[in-house]
Amino acid sequence: MDDFNFREDLFGKNDDLYCIFVCSTTGQGNNPSNMQTFWKYLLQKRHSSHSLSHVNFSVFGLGDSAYQKYNFVAKKVQRRLLQLGATEFFERGFADDQHPHGVEGSLPQWAAGLREKLLELFPLERRGAPQEIDANEAHPAQYEIVRGEENLLDEQQEQFVSDARKSPLTDHSKQLNSRLQQNPTAPAVYETYVKGSVKVTERVTPEDHWQDVRHMSFDIGNTGLKYSPGDVLAIHMENSKTLVDRLLKRLNIQSSDEPIAIRKRDPNAPTFPFHKVTLSWREIFTHYLDIAGTPPRYFFELLAHFTEDEREKERLEYLVSGEGTDDFYRYNEREKRSFLEAFDDFPNATPTEEYILDMIPLMQPRYFSIASAQELHPTEVHIVVAVIKFTTPFERTRYGNCTSWMRDLPVGASVSLCISKGTMQMAPLHRPMIMIGPGTGVAPFRSFIQYRYAAHQKDKSTPIGDIALFFGNRNKDKDFLYEHDWNTLSNVEEFPFRLMTAFSRDQDQKIYVQHRILEHAELIWKWITFENAIFYVAGNTANMPQGVRNMMLQIAQKQGGKTYEEAQEWVQRLERAKKYQQETW
Repeated sequence: MDDFNFREDLFGKNDDLYCIFVCSTTGQGNNPSNMQTFWKYLLQKRHSSHSLSHVNFSVFGLGDSAYQKYNFVAKKVQRRLLQLGATEFFERGFADDQHPHGVEGSLPQWAAGLREKLLELFPLERRGAPQEIDANEAHPAQYEIVRGEENLLDEQQEQFVSDARKSPLTDHSKQLNSRLQQNPTAPAVYETYVKGSVKVTERVTPEDHWQDVRHMSFDIGNTGLKYSPGDVLAIHMENSKTLVDRLLKRLNIQSSDEPIAIRKRDPNAPTFPFHKVTLSWREIFTHYLDIAGTPPRYFFELLAHFTEDEREKERLEYLVSGEGTDDFYRYNEREKRSFLEAFDDFPNATPTEEYILDMIPLMQPRYFSIASAQELHPTEVHIVVAVIKFTTPFERTRYGNCTSWMRDLPVGASVSLCISKGTMQMAPLHRPMIMIGPGTGVAPFRSFIQYRYAAHQKDKSTPIGDIALFFGNRNKDKDFLYEHDWNTLSNVEEFPFRLMTAFSRDQDQKIYVQHRILEHAELIWKWITFENAIFYVAGNTANMPQGVRNMMLQIAQKQGGKTYEEAQEWVQRLERAKKYQQETW
């Protein structure tokens, strides 16, 4: 939204304006990073209750009902627009990541209703109105593929491109930033990424354990990267040569190593990070496009226009229809089809080159909580990685694209890295911390604890607040992550660290961190109520966060004598004061 010229186009005009706002919610009801400026401007007190009386709007929210503040950002955007006098011309819609169909569980229905409303407001038969697009024709491609040295770029850009192609992601980032200063319209290419290298990759669970969990350390000594406890490491993976070769062959791309340039046909089309940079299709498939991902619905809708086979066309059109929703979910989502598999399932459907960028989205970075403190490891950054492996309903074994790629990285391998702010903020040194981190959720708390340990080692007179870590997993002998670290810290003189564990499969009755929390209810109540402690939760969104919250409600009732409603208000106050922080995935 920050790219939208809202000062001029939203507030600077009096003509009737129709806007659709699509808002995601991050963390604990936080704005996404690309909405910060827009929201601050929307909140300015100089705006009156009539400032947006010419604006007609609708809102669609992207959220996850596993979080307490479900679609909070969409709700507050709607509320603020109404306060400024805007009119909601179509009711808001919400998408829920917990829905079996994900976004597709609500978006198609909402979009269909929105379309009907817009047709009611702006009938196509009205003179001068745009005509409805023929459903039997593919939308015009948003991009143009340019070949031929004389058609690509000017001499100055070619020198830049020559350097850029040595490392499409990072080696040319300084040059890109320089170009941005000289020409602000020239887009940057992942300018925030740097190249680190794998220093340690160690499996920390036994070979016979059900899950491959790894401790990984990256050397960042020459990168200039700085990070703080609670930060997140973004990793940009690469697609395998085997997959790239197979897709190039399937799409009949003959000159895969020939330099091409991508130009926009549609000025409103998204700008790719390699726009105005010549790369080959092989480089684009390897570094930029999410060819190992699962195709969105639009992929199949567009693919139907590129087959002469009537059975294929009928099947593709059915999958994207309303009546085909359940079959689409079973075929595509539950099986986690890749783009290559989908292309292979429809062998007579081959898009032309200019449509490839419309059909396959950009590869997104993967985020991992940092599990180290730079004060203790100045030239390294650590993460803990659980390699994703699962079986589909049709008995296909699938692996996470990024985690399996990381598993296979050798020591010394180059990796594109970037630091991003997490949703949790570490407490000042003197304040107690209560941390709930089962499984890989322990990662950010290892960073917190290492930071305090480094401060303690530097000056043992520095006041360090009490630290309580609740860790849980299945088996003590199989997946007690960082057991050596915790045992060592427990024996450090005058370092106020204590560990509580819960291993759910080591006894007949399953025990989880939620149970250990209730066992230590008195300590938790005392630390939070009288010693100003901060309570943290990190880990999988499935059942644990809500289970922990329920235990906190019980603690407030039993230790604080509160009613259920009062306990809920107590937890909410903690959240507002950032004394109850959560990072789940």
